[in-house]
Amino acid sequence: MTVVLAFLIVVAGIAGVWLARHGIMEKPWLHVSPASPTPGHGRARPAGSPGRIGLRVFLTVVGALFAVLLSANLMRMEATDWRVLPNLPLVWVATAFLALSSATLHGAVLSARRRDPDGFAHAIAAATVTAAAFLVTQVLTWRQLASAGVGLSGNPAASFFYLLTGLHGLHIVGGLAALGRCWARWARTRRPEAVREGIELCAVYWHVLLAIWLILAAVLTGWAGAFAATCLSLVR
Repeated sequence: MTVVLAFLIVVAGIAGVWLARHGIMEKPWLHVSPASPTPGHGRARPAGSPGRIGLRVFLTVVGALFAVLLSANLMRMEATDWRVLPNLPLVWVATAFLALSSATLHGAVLSARRRDPDGFAHAIAAATVTAAAFLVTQVLTWRQLASAGVGLSGNPAASFFYLLTGLHGLHIVGGLAALGRCWARWARTRRPEAVREGIELCAVYWHVLLAIWLILAAVLTGWAGAFAATCLSLVR
């Protein structure tokens, strides 16, 4: 458990630096808006818009929720009835789909900034398809566990796996709903700049969910403990 905690601390530090660089620690109520917009650039969007502030607060709550559940998972691992789950290669397939979804959504943001309608449409379509593929792969993983006789009860490792991955999947579904709203607005206007802020918020949400998933996958598959143990053996 000690090595897994060390691994989580390192990953949490990296995630904290990333969030700080993307404005999660900003105090928008202390920012002073310019008296007039920069000539030639139109009206500047405030850094502390309600959507951005709301997303920061929500992501903080989500991060805290998963941190608490992971801590409970780590403490429960010390019990004698804990049985390691079978090998689940589909977890890493799902990871690849989510990484692709996050990357293509970032591509949609870049296309919106360049006002490239074709690139935007292709990127947002790819992000939606790969996110849906992630959810389908998750369902297939649960079916693989069920076919191996690993249900919700009887093995606390399986219970935590279903709980954590299911909760993460619900957040992906919520993200797809927000992405659908961006799709609807894009269909009405056909102007990428009209949905730029919404796509930027979706991209940040996706990146954070990807970071959370990487931690979940590493812990739930036992990779985090093995990796941390290997690192400790190398420095001894």
